[in-house]
Amino acid sequence: MEFPTSRPIALPLSATKWAAVLLGTMSIVTLVFVMMPEIDLNASRAFFDDTRTFHLASSEILTLIRGLNDWILIGGLCVAVIGLVMFSRTDQPRAFDFLFPILVYAVGPGLVVNWMLKNGMGRARPRDVLHFGGEKSFTHAWELSTECIRNCSFTSGEAASAVAMLSLVTIIPSTRRRARQAVAALFVVLALAFSLNRIAFGAHFLSDTLMSMLLVALVMLIVHCALQALLQSMNRKGPAPG
Repeated sequence: MEFPTSRPIALPLSATKWAAVLLGTMSIVTLVFVMMPEIDLNASRAFFDDTRTFHLASSEILTLIRGLNDWILIGGLCVAVIGLVMFSRTDQPRAFDFLFPILVYAVGPGLVVNWMLKNGMGRARPRDVLHFGGEKSFTHAWELSTECIRNCSFTSGEAASAVAMLSLVTIIPSTRRRARQAVAALFVVLALAFSLNRIAFGAHFLSDTLMSMLLVALVMLIVHCALQALLQSMNRKGPAPG
């Protein structure tokens, strides 16, 4: 559905179709990893060397790459908060462009992934399971377990925040279309690198990262639709008397 106001993010398909695509993909990914959990083990085993360790976890370069994810998160949210404050009274549609990434990070990586799933599913990390020299039992995606108490493997918090980076594109004015596209492409590459990094470190299984990506993408869609509905409602009411 199209609205006359500026939008946090442009969608080439309707929200309903995007939701169907994301939910369908999540269902397929879930089915594959539940029926064939060895995919997770084989993906992690690719980074588990003859010394019986995830040797890339000690790589200084990969550690720096991991830290870049945090810096983008902190820097991006700081800019978003400043922009929200600046435009909240003068340009509400533009203010919503800055509100969008704040809500995405809060709901996606914050509430859904880190608070609900990582502290609720109980999946042990690859480096902690018996297959890779640990003492915990391996459990497949979406399986409730007591192998881990908190900050567990499913799903990946860093993959979630990496995908949430895409919401920061709305900070760039919509008139700078090429700049938005270029930054979005860069963020996609970085999101894949950050997610692969966590698998290489033995910190997450492949399904952890894939499900985080899809969950945050769905959160982005929901937040987008909610902001659109709110903007439309505000436009109908008109400016407040003053």
